[in-house]
Amino acid sequence: MQTTVDSMGSFSNTVRQCAAKLGKNNFFIPGEVVNGNSDGAVYYGRGKDPSMAVDNLTEVVTSNNTQYLREQGHSALDAGAFHYTIYRGLMRFLGLDGNLLAANDGPVNFADTWYQMMVANDMNNAYTGKFDPRHMYGTSNQDVLRWPGLSNGTERQLLGDFITTLTVPGIPLKSWGEEQAFYTLDNTATNYVYGRQSMTSAQSWQMHGCYKIGTVNLFKAPFNSSLTACQDDNVSLDHRDSSHPVYGLMKQMYELRRRYPVLNDGFTLRQLSNQTFNYTLPGSFEIPTETGLYSMYRGRFEGVQDLSGQGMHGNQGVWLLYSNFNGSRDYVGDCSDDQAAIVSPFESNITVKNLFYPFDEWDTTMSPKILNIEGSSDPNGCLPSVNMTLYGWKAFVPKANWTTPSPVVTKFLPGHDARILSNGGSTSVDIEIRYSAEMDCDSVKSGIVVNSTTEAGEQASIDQSSIQCLTIDPLYEAYYYGPSPSIWRMRATLNNVYDGIHQVSFNNGTSTAGDTFTDSNDRFMLRVGQADNVVVFPMVSNYSTTLLYKDTSKVKRNTKLSEPTEHITQGSEYFIQHKAAGADKWRYSMSFGAVWSDWLDYVPGNASLEDLTWTGNSNRQRWEGAHVKVQYWSRMAGSSNHVVEGDASDYTGPPRRFPHFFIHGAFNQYGYDAGLENQMKQIDNGSWIYDFMTEWPTNFQLNVWGMAADGTPDVSYAFGDVDNDTLVERISPVSLQPAVTNITNNGPDAPYLAWRILFNDADMRYYLVPIGNRWLQLIVFILLATVPVGTAVLGTWLYIRAFYGVKFNEIGLVEKKNVMAQVFHRRNKLDEKNSALSSPSSSPRILPAHENSRGSIIQDNFGAGAVVEGKRRCVLIGTMEYDISDWNIKIKIGGLGVMAQLMGKNLQHQDLVWVVPCAGGIDYPVDTPGLPIDVTILGRTYEVQVQYHKLANITYMLLDAP
Repeated sequence: MQTTVDSMGSFSNTVRQCAAKLGKNNFFIPGEVVNGNSDGAVYYGRGKDPSMAVDNLTEVVTSNNTQYLREQGHSALDAGAFHYTIYRGLMRFLGLDGNLLAANDGPVNFADTWYQMMVANDMNNAYTGKFDPRHMYGTSNQDVLRWPGLSNGTERQLLGDFITTLTVPGIPLKSWGEEQAFYTLDNTATNYVYGRQSMTSAQSWQMHGCYKIGTVNLFKAPFNSSLTACQDDNVSLDHRDSSHPVYGLMKQMYELRRRYPVLNDGFTLRQLSNQTFNYTLPGSFEIPTETGLYSMYRGRFEGVQDLSGQGMHGNQGVWLLYSNFNGSRDYVGDCSDDQAAIVSPFESNITVKNLFYPFDEWDTTMSPKILNIEGSSDPNGCLPSVNMTLYGWKAFVPKANWTTPSPVVTKFLPGHDARILSNGGSTSVDIEIRYSAEMDCDSVKSGIVVNSTTEAGEQASIDQSSIQCLTIDPLYEAYYYGPSPSIWRMRATLNNVYDGIHQVSFNNGTSTAGDTFTDSNDRFMLRVGQADNVVVFPMVSNYSTTLLYKDTSKVKRNTKLSEPTEHITQGSEYFIQHKAAGADKWRYSMSFGAVWSDWLDYVPGNASLEDLTWTGNSNRQRWEGAHVKVQYWSRMAGSSNHVVEGDASDYTGPPRRFPHFFIHGAFNQYGYDAGLENQMKQIDNGSWIYDFMTEWPTNFQLNVWGMAADGTPDVSYAFGDVDNDTLVERISPVSLQPAVTNITNNGPDAPYLAWRILFNDADMRYYLVPIGNRWLQLIVFILLATVPVGTAVLGTWLYIRAFYGVKFNEIGLVEKKNVMAQVFHRRNKLDEKNSALSSPSSSPRILPAHENSRGSIIQDNFGAGAVVEGKRRCVLIGTMEYDISDWNIKIKIGGLGVMAQLMGKNLQHQDLVWVVPCAGGIDYPVDTPGLPIDVTILGRTYEVQVQYHKLANITYMLLDAP
């Protein structure tokens, strides 16, 4: 909920009144405030602006009558949930680079930050009016990065935990998985980095564990193991592991808060000395990072607080040393110089002991400082030198007030949530548990409880005769500073272990001394099964060829999902064969997850499948053959992330986990352009392929159902690679981020032309394989551009040669031409329309019959009285259409009739011999008869009558066919 300041005060007041009616008289209302410390102060308690700050710390912790923005009873937030001033300070303090601070924020030095919070925030309890600092400080939460994924990330996180748990007064806040050193990241945007891995077993975080997104909030973020988490099988296991070193260390920190009340309730955080230097990171806008050794004191507020009688050590203060230097370093102090001394809050010449392993002891010498802590007027102690590991820390108390920490489990073998391959029968498993202290063997043995989830209800048990307890040399189970090593172990054999899930519990073991306990019930899980048991091996047994069978003993209508009907009914003619020992419930889908059954109790053996209804929208959404998808849930594992799929025996295709895939993207307007083929094909090994060529860069989406009935893309089952890790994800259809895979390059390298999308539905990974040859494509393009033109020219030439052949007379008159004549031909060419032949040299001459007659002018008689003058060019033409104007005869068949009329009127400068046929039904006058022409057609001779008619420059030769 996001609210304004005054409404938050009114809301909180109403909530407290409601809580009081239910008997809750100290109802805690924290809130997440992301502003800087001074700006966010308006939300805490009755609110303060910077002018209302109180510099007198005694007045801060004792008075409820300073200046406030709101009246009594309208306190807004009691505290900040995950105080971002501290978190932003940790980011700078732990060596990250970027624009990390907010406006009007506190300093990075945590003693100075605590002072600023005290004077600027109203931290008085809304019920009692007393000073009650309850800000919640965290190193990580669901909206920020996972520190162990960085270089030296676990060390950075543990130093952050030391700051938030033991150093700054308030409430330590832990995010799930922090105690397991979670390091995977799953954000999909560069401006929002977070890790939200599941505590129970799940494969998704391993599959998508190789982080590729990066971040714009940090400059060159030192991501390390987050980049390769997909290669770590431990990521997909159950993480409720109480033997994890970070879990044991955090447990010890919380124990110290109980034993030393100043770490839980003390108001004083005081810097004693420091050996630090500043350096500037390139992306921090000239804001320096202070690095080195800090000496701090955490204690009660003297004169106000009295913690005596609380915990084990009452008012005993704690000396905190920590270093944010990224490397081990020996710090040397000058105990004669109050500026260079490593000052202790305790008096000089005593032995102090570290509350954390290796529980090292140091003798202090005298320093020139007198800090008057706890009323002491003696000079304070000093350490001449001290060694600190990278991002190291120590917590010292006088040796006399040091208490042995309680034991914690440091290791369990074969490992929490270990997967053990079986042969299907009963087996035995050797187990081992290790502790950080010498334990009482009988106490540990008596606290062992075994629970099993198996198909026949068989319970595993500890072989009491196999138990062996032994004190061992220290075994360091962690590679980083802080966790205690293993110094004691118990071994035993677990008998009667059948396929399924087994839980071994070790309840509240007691140390040998009998004065410390684990104070916990530590549970460890084992999964035992054959290779095809999806509850045990979900990554490799997610498809089975022996899962789904057709019940041939029942006579039923053979209904197939491929039938073209809207409602498809199938089910009871099929049954499945369970192989999921360890499961408690199961459900199934016969429509690839579109429709699921209810959850059913798991009973081993075969199970008939009841009728399910599937609604299809189009023929393209239907598929061939029966398919089932079965999901199993285990109470002991706390997970339903166990899915196996299978096809019926009558299906002959490759293994499949989806019915089909359609490629959507910008290239086909996300499916709206139905003219482009976009369906992927499945090859023999089960992979899906699609040859993809378009303009680069581009994107695509794997859509299971394609287009919906309303003609829009069906986004209910669509996949895209939103985090660039080459695995596709299914995200909410209403997400602002599109579920697409972006191809940001400019296409494959030469000589390739396109990408082949290769998708493996077993692990949801895709590959882009370059295919084609751009040079071959260029050749094809050139051929497509030139061959049509060339073939058109060739076809035209062949057609002309075959049907438009013109034979010239080989006898007649011709103009004799020579080389010079050719040269000057254009210059001496006459205008045929306006110029007459001016000399006899232009007249034709008679050629011998054997000479070429090309371009000749013919002079001959065409019958009685029909003479063509030799001075003008004579042209022979023949048409079906003509116009004899003096006879008023006009023959017009098509558009050429107009052309014939125009020719007769516009070719007056030439003599025309125009051969035309006589049309039937028209009476032609008789002019000058000519000799008839005999024409032979198919062996039969026809006589064609001829007559001539002269009109101006045109001599018509009329042919009258019989």
